[in-house]
Parts: sequence; C-alpha cells; structure tokens
Amino acid sequence: MEIENGFIPADNITKEMISSGSSFSSAIQNQKTTTTNGMAARVSTANACTDLFYKIGASRGKNIISEFTAAYVENSDYAARILQWARDIRGGAGERQLFRDILKELSRQDIELTKKIIEKVPEIGRFDDLLVDFYETEVKEYACGIIKNAIDRAYQAQNLLDKFDDITEEQAQNLLQQEFSI
Repeated sequence: MEIENGFIPADNITKEMISSGSSFSSAIQNQKTTTTNGMAARVSTANACTDLFYKIGASRGKNIISEFTAAYVENSDYAARILQWARDIRGGAGERQLFRDILKELSRQDIELTKKIIEKVPEIGRFDDLLVDFYETEVKEYACGIIKNAIDRAYQAQNLLDKFDDITEEQAQNLLQQEFSI
C-alpha cells in the first residue's frame, strides 16, 4: 500500500480498512443520522458554535442551555453573537423565550458578557426582555438602569417638544437629533 504525505490515497482505501474498527471509521459511523425528511445527515458538525446556530433557530419551546454552554466554552464571543442573532427581531430568528432563558443562565456564569448583551437588547428585541429574573443582583440593577435611562431620555425628549409646540415636525426632528444623537 502506497502512502503519500502521511495519508492513504482515497482510491486505495478498502472496505476492510473501513470496517476494521478503527476509531476514525467508528466516529464516522456514529455520526450518521437522518433528517425529518429521511435524508442522510450527521449528528454534529464537531463545532459547538455551528451546532448551536443550527439548533437555536429551530428549538422554540425547547431547553438548549447545554448546547449554549458548550458553544460558550468553545468560543464565548461567537456564542454571544449567536444568542443575539436568535433574539434579533429584524435580521435574526426573533426567538424571545429561548433568548431570555439563555440570558438568565448566562448571568449566572459571566456577568460582564451578560451586561454587554443587555446593552443591545433594546435594539435587537424589546425592553421587556430586560425584565428577566436574573440570578445576579448586579445584572438586575444594570438592566433596570438601561430601562431607567430610556425612560429619562423619552421624558426629556417630550419636555423638549412641549417647549417648542410652534415648530414644525421637521424642526423638532432636527432638534432631537442634535440633542440626543438619534
């Protein structure tokens, strides 16, 4: 048998070699499954973040915290991005409860990452996503602070508009943009 660069050419691999019980062939055999439509598929991609991305969009009402944890251990940045995509109501999956459940669990593991995600919640979801019963008081206070700041800004904007009832809507928009960087 000829070996090139440490590998056996694919033409020279025999059925006996595959069925000989090597760990590689066993791993491949153990990865086989079928889709709902009966097509051949693999159980996993061998990448926890890719597996999470696949499952998070199709797991409404299911608990996939263990899959998120595996992805978080593999790459916390990618796992956080996937979680945000899952919640994104415009360009993502729009999963509300799944996002809240995972965010609550994440608050127990990584307060700083949870805070970074919480900052994006009003943009990718709804403010009531911040009313999750977080495990950590520090995270609860941070979330309440974001809500309070939004209410304060809205109140200030309304007061500013009330002062200028005689201006046009376009002038009011320009004023708001200057005042609040909207």
